[in-house]
Amino acid sequence: MDRGFNNVIIESDSTIAIGLVEHDISPLHPYAPLIKKIRQFQNIDWTIAFHHTLREGNECADWLAKKGATSDVSLKIWHSCPPQLSNVLIADASGVARLRA
Repeated sequence: MDRGFNNVIIESDSTIAIGLVEHDISPLHPYAPLIKKIRQFQNIDWTIAFHHTLREGNECADWLAKKGATSDVSLKIWHSCPPQLSNVLIADASGVARLRA
């Protein structure tokens, strides 16, 4: 929002993650605080949508997920595209297809 974005689409290849955000969960769930914060973002005056995508349909999401899984940092916020992700972003934006492995 600070950067003027008011129509945000969040894509994930994890139907489980999307389900956690879209459905009620126990307050004792290990990710309950994070899910609560995500839901607070949904209540702000903007448009936010969650979509499932295959890994092959969004290589950027796949790259970010792999980067996060191997990171020692619990939360990383980039304010611009990481240089290592630039080519992947261009390919996704151009609609370059990737075969399923």
